[in-house]
Amino acid sequence: MIKYIFFFILLFISIIFSFSNPTLTKDFLISSKWGPEEGSYGLYLTFNQNNSYQYHSSGEGGINNLSGKYILLENSVILEPNSGDLDDIFKPLTFKQPFVLRVDTNSFYHSQYLRGNRWSFYNLNSAPINCDKTVEGITLSFVPQRKCVINTNSYLRNGPGRQYNYYVFTFHDPATPLKDTPFLPIKYELVIIGKTKEIEQIGDLKGFWYYVDIPLSWYDHVILNEDRSMSYGPGLKAWIFSPLVDE
Repeated sequence: MIKYIFFFILLFISIIFSFSNPTLTKDFLISSKWGPEEGSYGLYLTFNQNNSYQYHSSGEGGINNLSGKYILLENSVILEPNSGDLDDIFKPLTFKQPFVLRVDTNSFYHSQYLRGNRWSFYNLNSAPINCDKTVEGITLSFVPQRKCVINTNSYLRNGPGRQYNYYVFTFHDPATPLKDTPFLPIKYELVIIGKTKEIEQIGDLKGFWYYVDIPLSWYDHVILNEDRSMSYGPGLKAWIFSPLVDE
C-alpha cells in the first residue's frame, strides 16, 4: 500500500514539474506562433529551421526587417540580432538577450510564453489554463471566450460595480460614427473572458459582472469619464453587468 502511495506521489510531482516547466526544443519553437498575448496586433517572432529568426509587426510601423540567429541553451533561447532596426520602443530587442520559456496561469488567452528582459512573446498555439484569474486584485472565474450582445444602451466600467468609473467612447466608423458616448449601444458585440465569483442584486436585476474584451478599431478612442488623463484603444477590457447582455 505504501509502495502505491509513493508511486502516485512521484507521478503527481512529475506532472506538476512538466506542466510548470515546458520543454523548449527547436521543433517546438518553429512549429509555434509567437506574438502578443491577445494575438490580435503587435510584434511577432518567427523561428526558422536554419537557426535564424525574424520579427514582424501587425499595425503601424515599429519594425524594419529585424532578423538574427538563435541558440538553444537548456530551457532558454538566445537571440542574436544581426540586421534591421526597430522604433525606439523596441530598441531592447536589437541587443543579444535570452528568452526563457515560462507558464502564465493568469492569462485569459495563452499559457506558454518566452520571457525576455523587457518583452514577452506568447505561444499563440497554447490554450489558457482553466483556473481563477486575478485582475487588479479582483479574483474572478475564467470563462472560455464567448460572444455576447448588449441588449440595452449600457455603461462599461473599469471595475465590477456601479461605484467604478465608466468609459466614454468615440467611434470613427464612417458608416455609424459616435462621438463622446458614455455607453455602448444596443446590439454592440462583446467577448466574455471572465466573471465575478459572487452574484449581485441591482434594483430588479440580479447577476454576475462580466469581464469583457471590447472590439475596437485602430482609430477608436476611449477615456474614463472622471479621469481623462489616459486614453485607450484596441485591447481594452472592461466590466458589464450580466443582465445587460444576451449570450
